[in-house]
Amino acid sequence: MSVADNFKSFRKRYLIPTETLSSISYRYKRITRQLNKDFWGTDSETSHSLYVGSFGRDTATNGVSDIDMSFTLPASLYHQYNAYSGNGQSTLLQKVKDSLNKTYSNSYTGADGQVCD
Repeated sequence: MSVADNFKSFRKRYLIPTETLSSISYRYKRITRQLNKDFWGTDSETSHSLYVGSFGRDTATNGVSDIDMSFTLPASLYHQYNAYSGNGQSTLLQKVKDSLNKTYSNSYTGADGQVCD
């Protein structure tokens, strides 16, 4: 095989298939829409959210096992839950988890520290 053929073969194994990209986009938008509905009162599929991690840096490869995303909550929620005498931030994270469960009710959703998974 030539160098060009080897590179084409490598690239084909490396790139994330179109159907996988479509699935990732669909799920990302679905999660973002639900979080926006619950915390911002909008139906936006893109506002307040962004891809992070390898997918966000565009360094993810075929076989990517998870997608990291960041979602910005309203500052008023931070202040509201931060004013709790105990476990306020944990309670807020539980609210985010509950919102995610509306979208994926049959999937395991964990919440630990500052992360829902």
